[in-house]
Amino acid sequence: MAVLPGVSKLSTSHDLMCMEAMLSSVVCFLKFCPTLLLAVPDALTRLTAILEKIFPLISSGGRFESEKNTAVGKSRLSSARASVMEAYSWLPPGSFPMSADRIFSFAVAQIQELTENDVLCSILDALVSREDKLIDAHSVERAVNPGQIGGSVALDNNISLRSSDVVHHNEREAILHLLAWRKKLRTRMQGDDSCLSPILGAYLREGDEKCSPTPLHEVGRWREPLDPIGTSKVRLLDCCIHV
Repeated sequence: MAVLPGVSKLSTSHDLMCMEAMLSSVVCFLKFCPTLLLAVPDALTRLTAILEKIFPLISSGGRFESEKNTAVGKSRLSSARASVMEAYSWLPPGSFPMSADRIFSFAVAQIQELTENDVLCSILDALVSREDKLIDAHSVERAVNPGQIGGSVALDNNISLRSSDVVHHNEREAILHLLAWRKKLRTRMQGDDSCLSPILGAYLREGDEKCSPTPLHEVGRWREPLDPIGTSKVRLLDCCIHV
C-alpha cells in the first residue's frame, strides 16, 4: 500500500486522488461482479484487508485529515470516505467482524457532523416500508414524478440549494461508473436524443430489481444500496445511514 504513512513519497493530495480512484474500482467490483467473491479464491479476504488498511487513513485524525482545509480536498476526502462505506455496504453480512464496531462508530460520527451542517439525506424514502409512504415526498436528487417536491418540501430544498456547494467535476466522475442503467428508461428512450446526453445519461439511472447478488448476501438482513448521488457530502451521509 503505497499511500500508507512512511511508505509514500508523494503529497497527501496526490495520494488521496489515487486512492479515490482505486476505491471507486473496488465499489464497481463489488457492485457489478459480486459472483467473483465466490469464484476467485481469497477475493473477499483480500478486499476486506485493503479496506481495513485504508480505513484509518480516511478516518478522523488520519493521514488525509489535512485535506479538509481546501474545497477540492474536502470533496475528495468525503468521496473517498463514501466509497469506503459503500464498499462495506456491498460486502456480505459478517464479512468484517473485527472492524464492525469501528466502522459503525465512524458512521455515527459522520451522520452527526453532516446533519449539524444541514446536509440532507436523500435515501430516507427508500428506508421505509410501502405502508409508511403516506406522503409521496422525495429529495430533489431522488424525485421522479411531479409533485414529489412540492409545498413545504420544495421550500426546504430551495433553502438548502441556496446554501449548498456546487458539485465539483471530480465528484461527478467519482460516481459515474457506479450507476446502473435504468431498464425502463433504456427501453422507453431508445432512439431519443436525450440518451446521447452525458448529463441526462448520468442521472437517468437506477438499480436493477432488488435481489441478493450472491448466496453470501442472503444471510442476515442485507439490503442493496441505492445508486450514489453526485454531491460528495450527501453521498457520504447516505452510505453512513445505510451501512
